[in-house]
Parts: sequence; C-alpha cells; structure tokens
Amino acid sequence: MNIFRWQDPWVLLGSGMYIGFAPIAPGTATSLVVVVLWWFLLAGRSVELQIAVIVLTMTVSVIVINQLISKYEIDDDPKITIDEVVGQSVALLLLPKVVWLFVLALVLFRVFDIVKFGPIRWVEKRFTGAAGVLLDDILAGLFTLAIVQLGALYWVY
Repeated sequence: MNIFRWQDPWVLLGSGMYIGFAPIAPGTATSLVVVVLWWFLLAGRSVELQIAVIVLTMTVSVIVINQLISKYEIDDDPKITIDEVVGQSVALLLLPKVVWLFVLALVLFRVFDIVKFGPIRWVEKRFTGAAGVLLDDILAGLFTLAIVQLGALYWVY
C-alpha cells in the first residue's frame, strides 16, 4: 500500500526525486543515479565542494526524513531513498574519475547497505528517527570509501 502523497514536496525529496518508487531495487536505482551525477558533476572537483555537497545533502536528509516519519508515521520505508543519496555520496568522496572505481563504489555500498554486517547493523538497531535511517547508510558509505580509496592507492596513484 502506498501511503505517500505524490504531490507532497517532502515525498519528492525523500524518495530521491521519486526514484524510491522504482518497482525493483529503489535503493540501488537511487545509488546508480547518484554515481552517474557524481561522475559528471563532482568527480575531480575540490574536496571542499564535495564535502559541502555531502554536508548539505545530509542536513536536508535529516529534515526531510524527520518530516516524513512524523507526517506518515513510518520508520524506514524503502521508498525513502534520500539516505542512499548521502551514503553513496560519502562512498564517492575524492574518488579518482576511473570507471571501475565508481562501479566498485556502487557495488560495495549496496552490499554493505543491504547486508548490514556488524557495526552497520548495530547502528541501524541502536538509533531511531532520522538518525536510524541515515547513520547506517553513512557508515556503509565510510566502509566503502575506505576500501575503494585503498584500491585507488594501490592501482591508480
């Protein structure tokens, strides 16, 4: 059952511009769009710009997720994919513009976000509200970032 109202701007933002309504793998679809946008708009740009985009997206996410949780009395609905926008962005931070690294960042982030091993699962269960929705994706993004940057150090730099 779809409880969301399409015309609601909070739903527009929270679902990653309605990508969260994809019938199959909405989180992965959102992450894929983030990877493509990052490649064309932010890859190779300054660290300050990339961090500013992540901080801005994170701030907006907290507000949007809190609004959706309050308004629709939900917890972590799969249609809310703005958390994937933040997590995938963290995973792409300062990544060299190399196709296989971007693909690896997408795959690893999705695996960590779906499987939620150890600390990611702990964070997801420990926090509620926007923090509970967002922090597991940020942590999945950080794990991905560490692994992919190590790969970049070894094979690219």
